[in-house]
Amino acid sequence: MQGEDKSAKRLVQMTIKRSSTAAPAISQQQAEKLIRQYIVNSLSPVSHVEHPSFVELLHGFAPHINLPSRWTLTRRIEDVQAVFISNIQKELNNGSFICITADAWTGFKNRRSFMGVTAHTLTGEFKRKSFALACRFFPGTHSFDRIAAMLSNILKQYNVPLEKVICCVTDNGSNFVKAFREFHMEVEAAESDEEACEDDDDITEIDMEAVIQPQAEAADQCEPDADELIEDIVLPPHQRCASHTLNLVGCSSPTAAAKANGKYRSLLHSTNGKLSAVWNKVNSPKSNEIIRGTLGCQLILPVPTRWNSYYDARRSLLLHGQEKVNQLCVSLALPQLKDVEYSFVKEEIHVLTPLAQGLDRLQGQWNPESYMGFLFPTLIQLRHAYAEMKDSQQLKYCAPLASAVAESINERFHDYFTFAESTEAAALATISHPAFKLRWVEGREGDVADQLKNLFIRTVRQLASSASGCASGAAEASLHVDEALDSKTLDFFTFMENTSSETGNAQSQAELQALQYLDDGDRTLQCLVKFPAVREVFRKYNVALPSSAAVERLFSVAGVIGTAKRNRLRPELFEKLLLQQVNAHACNSE
Repeated sequence: MQGEDKSAKRLVQMTIKRSSTAAPAISQQQAEKLIRQYIVNSLSPVSHVEHPSFVELLHGFAPHINLPSRWTLTRRIEDVQAVFISNIQKELNNGSFICITADAWTGFKNRRSFMGVTAHTLTGEFKRKSFALACRFFPGTHSFDRIAAMLSNILKQYNVPLEKVICCVTDNGSNFVKAFREFHMEVEAAESDEEACEDDDDITEIDMEAVIQPQAEAADQCEPDADELIEDIVLPPHQRCASHTLNLVGCSSPTAAAKANGKYRSLLHSTNGKLSAVWNKVNSPKSNEIIRGTLGCQLILPVPTRWNSYYDARRSLLLHGQEKVNQLCVSLALPQLKDVEYSFVKEEIHVLTPLAQGLDRLQGQWNPESYMGFLFPTLIQLRHAYAEMKDSQQLKYCAPLASAVAESINERFHDYFTFAESTEAAALATISHPAFKLRWVEGREGDVADQLKNLFIRTVRQLASSASGCASGAAEASLHVDEALDSKTLDFFTFMENTSSETGNAQSQAELQALQYLDDGDRTLQCLVKFPAVREVFRKYNVALPSSAAVERLFSVAGVIGTAKRNRLRPELFEKLLLQQVNAHACNSE
């Protein structure tokens, strides 16, 4: 007891001693910096600094501080933006290779259109660094030429070297596809074309002065400037978003299966009607209380633009079991699911699970599957899974759905399954990833494995000769790589055979490294430390993302800022607030 009393006294004395120590006064500059960071990072309105409660709170902690007005704080935010841009430029210039994602977005509350652009690099430890480059106000028609001009201006603002940009990932919108088809060209070819156009323009101007009237001449003199603007637009290579394509597979397959099979169509329509009636009840407060009381949680609702929400909504409802679901229907005065309808939905979830898993793997930004090297194995795994599912006799109701998904995957990803030239970058990304190498193609028909192996060796030699990648990796042997792949990740790809390539005679050290890498049994990223030439191939082709979900996440934050109460927010200030919030984790503004 005496020991406890002494201990208690010591604790009391220490507390009193700390409380008597005066905290150092914060300066005016530090206070304004902290206030700016709070407003930006908490997504609060700028006018929050003039709220009486906020003023009282700050004066209570630091009575000597003069709080900035909303206009002063706005100027501080605009001034800091230049520092953010400069720091991002340095990060992009330090990176060996860059991936860009882009998309257009219309705010639900403010009904304004914006162009979002993000950039991504890989560090020496293969960690991804992401930056938001723009969420630029984009009024008017979103035609292909205006999209190309907007993207080109944003890349020029950050001085992004096009030779470092591996690809720009967008969705399958026809305007984006045409923009890259029309304006994607080699930089050298673009420069030579511009020189030729300049010579032609000189000749044309002389002829026009002699024959065209002054009014028409004034109008025609503007045309060369417009042509020069168009010719000045050069976009990087284009990569279609694989997640968006898989989303289209999920959306179109049930409709295609319903057209092909009457029994499936009847069950689909009856179950959709009953489940939709349950989801519609969420909008009623009274019904919502019944749902929470019966299930103990809220319902996940399907979103028309996101197929995986359709899958998640059905799956989450069925996890409660048929008895709970029917009890909920009775409480809401809705028709119950019949046994055959419940079995149909359960089998439908079983059929769609591989597609949903593949979609979730590809649209991650920070998980280990965010490398482009996971695209090919994921697609082949999906084709393998649905080929087996389609031919199996275990499906009682949803065999037409499995066939529709298999056909849609084969059609929409035909270039990948035929190893077209346009998919070579994705193939190189997969081969250079130690988890796959050539395991995903070995044992297949034809000379596909040999062709990809030769392509990989040739690419390793080219990068090694240009970047001196054949230098000894002993100096980088201490490189630390966080290996986040677990057994569950690799177990998803069940189609791969556990085989390896034979090492042959190499004519160069780069080729020797490539062959030794293919023969190495290590499946972790750490093994790339032993093969510097292969490491450069990995960094170049795996910097790309298989999905444009990164820019969609940017729009999610933008939706929080662009609320109905802030509909008078200037687009320029809106962009600065958004970019500083998103880039705060990766870019120090001071």
